[in-house]
Amino acid sequence: MKKFYLVLLLVIFGVFQVSGAAITVNKPDGSVGWFKGNTYLIKWTPNGCQETDYKINIFKGSVDQANFKLQLTASGVTQKNWKIPADFEAGTYVIRVKAENTCLGDSNEFEIKTKFLINPGVIKKIKKKPQFKPKPGMFKPVVESILPIPLGALQSGTQLFVKGKIFGPQKGRILIKGNFPGGHIELENVTWEGNERANGYIPQSANGQPNQIVSVVVVSKFNFKSDPFGKPQFKGREEKWVAFGDVTCLHCGDDSNFDACNVTDGPEIAIGGFHKNMWGAIGDDKGTDSYHISLKNGWVFKKMVKHQWKKTSSDEIIKNPSPALPVGSSDWTTGIEWKVTPGDTIIYQIKLLVDGPIGTNYK
Repeated sequence: MKKFYLVLLLVIFGVFQVSGAAITVNKPDGSVGWFKGNTYLIKWTPNGCQETDYKINIFKGSVDQANFKLQLTASGVTQKNWKIPADFEAGTYVIRVKAENTCLGDSNEFEIKTKFLINPGVIKKIKKKPQFKPKPGMFKPVVESILPIPLGALQSGTQLFVKGKIFGPQKGRILIKGNFPGGHIELENVTWEGNERANGYIPQSANGQPNQIVSVVVVSKFNFKSDPFGKPQFKGREEKWVAFGDVTCLHCGDDSNFDACNVTDGPEIAIGGFHKNMWGAIGDDKGTDSYHISLKNGWVFKKMVKHQWKKTSSDEIIKNPSPALPVGSSDWTTGIEWKVTPGDTIIYQIKLLVDGPIGTNYK
């Protein structure tokens, strides 16, 4: 009985060794047979085993057919040529690679076969049919990114740069698909830059069309088209006046008798101030009003318009915002310096025009 348990433990231990093997035997992989008398490459991946000594066992069933002791250097060589002896019996085999620290791994089962001699006289010469080789560009192009220059709404004269792959080496076409007569507009003066870049200009026919989101389609020389429903899309851009209340007043100058900031006479007034000096001859009032606005979703500042810039006498001062509006940027903190003489008033109101992607909000 003790002998039985000892054998059972050895079997279990052996199973655990195999199931926990660290070595991966890559060749043979079982996909093709090997022939007796030929030389083949046995190849493996250590997967963490650091030893430089390996042992290779060739098994047919559970019978070890041959042993090879490899003395490998630390250069990481993990392969061995093996010439199959001519007296090997044909059949199904497994190759096991084992390092000295018991890391091991088995190959897939593979066949060792006997070569068959064929009478050369019965071999007929078969004429190979020429293989079809597709030309570059005979595949579906892929659009990965687009860039309109200058940035702005859909309009004629905009140069549209397109980047992707499989455009083909010969010039094709670039289309923008959307709500147009016929469903699309073809770009003019198209330039092809190898297999991955192209550009063209939006034609005059785009004028008068509603600003909209359009898809960019690359058509190769052989009329293969990129996916019109994939990304990216040319969203175009639109302009908006910043609404009243979307600019934060950080400080309203408080040196005069009456001070008010963010005052407006319309919803499109972004910045407004009112200061009145009622001290008589006591002296001038002066101060600085400061404001901040941050745009989101790719919106940028485009223009500042003085809607109202009123002084009740020539002695009053209203200086332009400093720093000035950073056109093309999305963040602005500024101050407006002013001075009011006794008995006088200043009023300023500013409109801000911003530019951004269609269908998104700037706040």
